[in-house]
This record gives sequence, structure tokens and C-alpha cells, in this order.
Amino acid sequence: MTSNHLLLYRLSELMLQHEQHILPVDLLFDDEQIGDFVKSIQIDSPYQQMLLEGVLTENIRDEKLYVTFTVEGYFHYVLGEVLEARFSNLTANEIFEYINKINLTGLNEGFEQFLIRKVDSHEFDLLLWFVDFGGKFTNSTLVPLSHAFLNASKDSTNQAIKSIAQSLFETSSDNDIKLLLEIVSKLEKLQKSDILRFILKEVLNFIEPDTPKKALLFVHSVKFLNANEKVEKLEQLTAINFPNYDKEAVVFFQNIGSEWNALGTYNKSILAYKKALSIIDLLNEVHIEISAEITNNLGGALLNEGKFEESQINFEKALEIYIENFGLEHESIGKIYNNLGQLHHEKGDFNEALNYYNKSIHLEEKTNGRHHPDTAISYNNIAELFSSNKKYAEARLYFNKAIKIFRNIFGEYHKWTATLYNNIAMLDLNLKDFKSSLEHNNKALAILEKLYGIKHPWYASTISNVGGVYQQSGDFENAMVYFQKSLQIKLDIHEEDHPSFGFSYYNIGKCNADLENFELAKIYYLKALPIFIKTFGEIHTNTMRVKEKLEKLNEL
Repeated sequence: MTSNHLLLYRLSELMLQHEQHILPVDLLFDDEQIGDFVKSIQIDSPYQQMLLEGVLTENIRDEKLYVTFTVEGYFHYVLGEVLEARFSNLTANEIFEYINKINLTGLNEGFEQFLIRKVDSHEFDLLLWFVDFGGKFTNSTLVPLSHAFLNASKDSTNQAIKSIAQSLFETSSDNDIKLLLEIVSKLEKLQKSDILRFILKEVLNFIEPDTPKKALLFVHSVKFLNANEKVEKLEQLTAINFPNYDKEAVVFFQNIGSEWNALGTYNKSILAYKKALSIIDLLNEVHIEISAEITNNLGGALLNEGKFEESQINFEKALEIYIENFGLEHESIGKIYNNLGQLHHEKGDFNEALNYYNKSIHLEEKTNGRHHPDTAISYNNIAELFSSNKKYAEARLYFNKAIKIFRNIFGEYHKWTATLYNNIAMLDLNLKDFKSSLEHNNKALAILEKLYGIKHPWYASTISNVGGVYQQSGDFENAMVYFQKSLQIKLDIHEEDHPSFGFSYYNIGKCNADLENFELAKIYYLKALPIFIKTFGEIHTNTMRVKEKLEKLNEL
């Protein structure tokens, strides 16, 4: 142990002994181990070095000189060393009794560092004992348990992860599941999907989805399945009837709704969100924030399903809850403005959509900065709005801002990178750059197939976009192939009155007209017309365009 290390170690020992993280300097003068260091005024003495380097800080209180660690994390780390030495021959119960008596600021963090040191020595029994014990030690076990799993993930055979999971559930407790859910959340935020996949695979061998918390772990595992397996697993999880419904059940059904929504099965997503809200209504507790969050999610699923009026009702209800309870600058308000902008965009109301998108961007930049995913989403959506209204220079500016952020944060194979490729492809198409449009669409298709499989609304929409590129370039035969392929996917995944069928029928009708198959064109236009009337109304641009096409065909 170096002199500097000895100084810091002993100082931490004395802080533990006196239960003070700030000590009077004169207390250290007579200490046999570090007294001479503290008394020395030589510039190269350990004590003076630690002061100069900013590791320790002196301050005066009540005309008395005190010393403390400048950075709390440094103290916690060294305290972990001290505790390791002190606990070397103690049982878990004896350690518990000792630390339960100590009242020292930073003790829990030091205990956390002690447990990490045990994990690094491949000693897990003590950590798992305190995991099961729970209580005030729960927070101190989260990071060490995460550390244990991360270390174990380096074993390509997964045996180390399996061993930890098996030991964890030998004496299973509710705290085990709580900690695992927090670890899952941390790893998801860190984009550690490969490690998370291994952990969930092993952990789920030892539990059944018989409580909402346990079932939620199964929901997190769904994203690592292929498309068919996802549907099968979600069907099983959705059908679970829990003996008791509490806040954890609300969170479970909210997550089920999100997974169905990601799969493009919007009707089941809507049912799951409504189930979550119905449970909240039954509870005797107030759950304002999660209620607003699910209401907003429900609005999004309804929008995806083409139910604009009901979607708007839910967005506005969520917005009202947030403003009334959390003020105008809550982080979720920007997201709801963005959703309302998207709603009005899809309804064809440019000015109202632009108004909400600008509100969203203003809030996102203020609360998250200009390099945050939520800000990038707002950039993308306002770019789409400009593009659809032939303001291509403005659209390109915002698309470029958005894709730079998404690539930096998520990389290539992410849903938002695919979104930007889709949208840039559409911009290229509007500018008659067919080659670039096809390239961007194909990049999007590769990402979507990897993420969701080919039986997905987004994949179907992008296939249709490829058809549109061929159609505008005059290659009607290839266009027809892609339009038919898109329609077939939609028929497999959507209810028969879904608004997207209107666009498929219109595209196939127009392609037949371009190929001079006028009778077939008329059949498909007639299929598109009632869907557009129901979705957009009699005088909307989309509806009027179909009517005009039919009138021209009738004149032939």
C-alpha cells in the first residue's frame, strides 16, 4: 500500500469509526498511522499532495479546521476497501447487525462498493443474501448484481449467468424480481441488448409469469424473439388472469400494449392499454402520471389504427392531465404536442400540424437539448410535414438534423434510422431522384425485416413506397408487383376497414390505369372510395382524387 493509499484508507477507517464523513484535522495529528503525514507541511507529503490534487478538501467551521473527501465517489470506493477488511471473518447476519448500527453519510454507497469487490472475487453468496433481505439495502445491491451479470456475460457459454440466476432463485423473493426489472431497465437504456438477451434467457428458466412483476420480465424478453414467436408469446401473456390487480398489473398491461403496438397489431394494443386504464379505475390509489402516460399511448395506437377522433380525445385528455398536475414544461407535454401534430398532419391540416410541431420542438430543445432522441423525433416529423407540402428545402434541413442524431445515438439497425431512410426516400422521390429513393427505401427494408419481420405494417408501407418509385419512373409492371405485395401483407395483419387499404386499392387502381387496364382500375378505385370517405370525409383531397379518377374512367 502506497503512502497516499494508506492515508486515504486510514482516513476512511476513522470516518467509519467516528461516524463522520468530515473530521477535525487535529484528531488526525495523534494517529499512529497517518499523524506524521497530516502534520507535515512539505509539498511532497501524502497529505499535502492529496489536498493539491483535489482528492481532499480542508474547510474551517467554528474556528476549527476540518478535512473531507472532495469527491464523494472516491470516499465510497475507499470505504468499500475498509469494509472488506473489517467484514472478512463475519457472517451475513453479523455484517447486517454491524452496518445497521452505523449512522454515516455514504455508508450505503461504501457497502455497495464492498459488494462489488466481492463480486469481482467471484463471491456471490453475501450479495444474494442481502438481495433476499431487501429493505434499506436494496439500493446497495442493485449495482453489484448488475455488475455480476455483466461480468458473467463475458463467458460465451452462458454458464456463469445461469449459475447466478440459479443461486438468485434458490431462495426466491419479491425483491429478486424488483431488482431484475431495474437491471433490465438499466441495460435497455445502455443499449446492451446482447447481454440482456442472455440474462433473460437464463433467468426465465427459473420463474413462471404468475405475478405481474414476473410476467413483466417475460414481456421484456419478447423483443428478442422472431416475429412469429413474438405473437405467440404475447398471446400467452395477454391471456393471463392474475389473482390480484395492482399498480404492477397496470405496468404489465401497459408494456403488453407497447409490444403489440410495435408489432403493428394496433387493435390488441388498444385493448391492452384500455385494460391498464380500467385497472387504474378500480384501484383506491391515485396514479396520475401513469394514467396520463397510458392515455397518451392509447391515443397513439388509435391514431395508428386510423381512428382520428378517438385518438384526438385521448391526446387532449393526457395533455390536460399533465398541464393540470405538472405544469406546462413537463417532459411528456412535448411528446403529446408532437402526437397532435402527427394527428393533424394525417388529417391533412397543415397549419394546425405545424403549430403543434413547433410547440413540440420548442419544448424538446428547452428540456432535452438539441442532441436528444425526442428532439430528433420532432425534427423528423416537422420535416415530413414540410415534405408533404412541397417545402423540400426546409424538409431536407430537418431530416438531416434528425438522422445525424439517430445515427450517433442508435446506430444503423434501429427503428428511427429506418424512419429517416423512409422519409428521405420520399423526399428524393418528390425531387425525381429515383435511384436515391430506391437506395434509401431498400436500406429501410433491410432494417425493418431484421427488427420486425415482413408481416408488419411498416414493412408493408415501405414495400408500397418502392412501388411508388417504380410507378413514377414509368416502370408500371414492377410497380404493380410491389403494390400487390404490400396489399397482401396488409390483408394478413389488418382488419378489413383499416385506412391503409384505401391507399393500396388506389395505387393498384392507378397502376392498372397506367397499364390501360381500365376495368380493373375502376374496380380498385371503387374499393378505395368508401374507405377514404369513412376515414377522411367526402371533400378531403384523397377522396376527391378518387372521384376524379372514376369520372375520367366513366368518360372513356
